[in-house]
Amino acid sequence: MTDPLASVRTDGARMALAVVGVLAVVVVGFGVVVGSIRLLLPVVYPLVPSADPTVVAAAVGFTPAAVYGVAVAVVLRRWLVAEA
Repeated sequence: MTDPLASVRTDGARMALAVVGVLAVVVVGFGVVVGSIRLLLPVVYPLVPSADPTVVAAAVGFTPAAVYGVAVAVVLRRWLVAEA
């Protein structure tokens, strides 16, 4: 009979590191969204005063976060390809 927990025993440390890495990426991404809104919204909103502030905040917050997400995906892909 196969042991279903054998992979957890052998790869447990690597799995835990992956979970911590994912949480770190999410926390940094949230910081990018909040930081972008706090830093860029006062600069961008006067340029488009007739726009809805919520839409401007969403664009200002999620555009840098999307760039961050793509950068993380590219780095992970290169790292995984190099490791394989």
